Amino acid sequence: MILDLDGQAAVALDLLAGARKSFPSILPLVLVDHGDIRTAVRAMKAGANDCLEKPIEAPRLLAAIETALSEGPGPRPVPLGALTPTETRILSLVLAGKTSGEVATALHRSHRTVEVHRHNIMRKLQANGIVDLVKQALRMGFIDLEHWGHPTAR
Repeated sequence: MILDLDGQAAVALDLLAGARKSFPSILPLVLVDHGDIRTAVRAMKAGANDCLEKPIEAPRLLAAIETALSEGPGPRPVPLGALTPTETRILSLVLAGKTSGEVATALHRSHRTVEVHRHNIMRKLQANGIVDLVKQALRMGFIDLEHWGHPTAR
């Protein structure tokens, strides 16, 4: 099942949650707007197997479908490199919706230093974009879905 949340996120997420309850073996792929972290997290909480940022190219969509079919239902843990304490703090701020500039100000670091840390976080978490980062953070437990908006860091 591929679900595009184009402008109707609330209705589509209700549909997704209902579909997952009725048919737990479905492997829903959800398409979200570029950079829409909150909707991506809500989609994962509603039972999405994967979230993809729009615009999406056909090869990426086909790869996501093949991956979902090979994995079966439910998320699988991903082997991850350990994050440094600074990377963990930066990840927490990014998940709270802070820009690199805001993170730099909050941590009294240069913008460039924060960008280097973000690049390292993305590499270590094997994330290709912000939605992938949110998915990996969910799987690692960096995001407490019951208290979303206040990401927890290990």
